[in-house]
Amino acid sequence: MRQALVGAAGAAAVTLAFVALRPHLAPFPPHPVYRQLPPPAGAVPAAWLRQGVDPGTPLAGVPAPAFTLTDQRGRRFSLSSLRGRVVLLAFVDSRSTGYGPLTAQTLLDARTLLGRGADALALVGVNTDTKAWGVAAVRAFSRAQGLGRAWLYGTGDPSALAAVRRAYGVAPGMPAVFLIDGRGRERAAFLIPGEAADVPEQAEVLARAADRLLARPVPLAPASLLTGAPTEPVVGGGAFRLSGWDATGRAATLTAGRGQAAVVAFFATWCTACRRDLTAVARYSAVARRLGLPPAVAVDLRVAEPSTAYVRTAWRRDRVALAVALDATGRVADAYGVTALPTLAVVDARGHILWRHQGAMAAAALARAVAAALGGGRRP
Repeated sequence: MRQALVGAAGAAAVTLAFVALRPHLAPFPPHPVYRQLPPPAGAVPAAWLRQGVDPGTPLAGVPAPAFTLTDQRGRRFSLSSLRGRVVLLAFVDSRSTGYGPLTAQTLLDARTLLGRGADALALVGVNTDTKAWGVAAVRAFSRAQGLGRAWLYGTGDPSALAAVRRAYGVAPGMPAVFLIDGRGRERAAFLIPGEAADVPEQAEVLARAADRLLARPVPLAPASLLTGAPTEPVVGGGAFRLSGWDATGRAATLTAGRGQAAVVAFFATWCTACRRDLTAVARYSAVARRLGLPPAVAVDLRVAEPSTAYVRTAWRRDRVALAVALDATGRVADAYGVTALPTLAVVDARGHILWRHQGAMAAAALARAVAAALGGGRRP
């Protein structure tokens, strides 16, 4: 079973919320005004349901609870000001490095799939972090996710944020998204899966649901538009082949576990701890050959990034001398059991994952761990 890309604390919070608010395992927590309806048969492919994609819980079309918050540019806005547009309203923690980035990317991908219908869609976030609730916090999150002005990320003082969350029946840590029609009525609710590989499929579900509410529905753009990676991963245990670029920035196809051992460093541009980790991995890589140890390759969680160009810009900014592979579908991260970032791993020449570690490591400590995992090489 694939693991969700959240830390243990985040997973526990969501699990407890489900136990408290979903005693009968209803698709969404109960709310006093909801008259929940069964999802339409065949709403999404059965395979998507098995992997955890949420088809959504249809709601009865009651007015969405009103609110007024401050966006990432310091401007006040209200939900009612968006009347006439379909709204995807997400509850997102401004400091999250798990569900938050995945939810934001899912919304952005849904907007991309709507193509020329995107102008009729409004993306709105509500900050759920009552400790990091200032405008600077939501601005930093929006920039890190490449959303810029593509959405309105609302925040306010802790009491205001708690009031909005309670009005929508959302428990702390719950990755909830509401679909609201142009008349301000709730039409469906979704829980975003915490698995990177599910982002494209969940985005398509949201896009199709939003498209049905547009005054003039449009054909969706092809899902291939979301990945932007010409080489699909070939996974066998820990073996993979991905497109990306080498340490000098030249386009390359990068492999690991296919005849050569490797150190694999999973990261994302929105993961602040990953910047320190990649610097240490680059230092390790600089001495690996002398120590008889395998090279390192950084694997970006491209499926949860705004674009390949965005990743390349961040790589240039941080000046990290490492080859970067793009995991455009999340399948490689799932194969390695990545549940938090950064994650380091050692894969041998036959694709066997010998060692895995969550969190950053100093270069010397990494070299020792790699040597121990492989049972050879010169110990630093």
